[in-house]
Amino acid sequence: MIKGISAWAFDPQRPLPEVFRMARENGFDSVEVAIDESGPITPETSRDECRRLIEQAQKAGVRLSSLASGLGWRYPLS
Repeated sequence: MIKGISAWAFDPQRPLPEVFRMARENGFDSVEVAIDESGPITPETSRDECRRLIEQAQKAGVRLSSLASGLGWRYPLS
């Protein structure tokens, strides 16, 4: 079983590499990152930037298990 935590559980000002490290130190195996209009991951985030985040997570010893988003509240598909 993989034990994960959402990046939303942390202070939004905390950089993702620090979130990854803290998650690992507290016994989590994975982190759910979030995409938003402003933040470390946006719709404009490049593939290379995403790869760097994956590398940072791997270096901290966690997986990126899923992607959360609140964009549907502002831009509903309906």
